[in-house]
Amino acid sequence: IFGQTGVGQSTLMESMFLDDIRVGRAAVFIDPHGSSVRNIMARLPGNRRRDVLLLDLDDRDFPVPFNLLACKSERQRDILVDDLISSLVRLYDPGMFGPMFERYLRGALQLLMSAGETGDFVPTLLELPRFFLSRKFRQYLVSRSSDAQACDFVAEAEAVNYGDSRLDSIAPYITSKFSRFFYDGLLRPMVGHGDLAI
Repeated sequence: IFGQTGVGQSTLMESMFLDDIRVGRAAVFIDPHGSSVRNIMARLPGNRRRDVLLLDLDDRDFPVPFNLLACKSERQRDILVDDLISSLVRLYDPGMFGPMFERYLRGALQLLMSAGETGDFVPTLLELPRFFLSRKFRQYLVSRSSDAQACDFVAEAEAVNYGDSRLDSIAPYITSKFSRFFYDGLLRPMVGHGDLAI
C-alpha cells in the first residue's frame, strides 16, 4: 500500500488483518515499527487470542529460536549447508572463499548436524568454534555420527599438523564470518536456541 506518511496505510492494513482474523482466516502481520501490533492486540477478538503467535525479535527474555543447523534428513542437511555457504559468499567478497574454506566449513557443519540426528544433542551455530578448537569435542561428535564422510573429514583434518591448513590455524578464517552471531547479544540467544527448526 503506497502513500505519503500519515494518510492511513497502517490503519488500513490493521483493519484488513483484523477482518481476516474475525472471519477465521489465518493471517500474518509484519510490523517493523511496533505500533500496529499494539493496536491489533488491543482490538483482537477474544475468541481468537489463543490463536495468536507473536514473535518479537527484540525480546531478549524470550528469544525467537532460529537454529540454522536444525534439519530432519540428510537431504535437508545438504541443502542447509549449501544455502549457508552461498549466503556467506553473497555477504562477503567472493574472493575470500576458496576450496579450503568450503571444505572445512562443510565438513564441520556436516559433522555437527549428523551428530544431532539421535535427538539428545541439538547442534547450533554456536558449537562451530568449539569444533575447531577442541579435539575432545570433535571426537564426541564422531562417536555420535553415522556419516562416514563427515568422520573421514575429521581424521583427514586432524592429520594435518603444519601450516595454514591446521584446524587451529583455519579456525579464525572460518569462524570470523559468523562473528555477528557469536557476539551479538540479540542474535546469539536466537541461533543458540536449539528447540525450533527453521
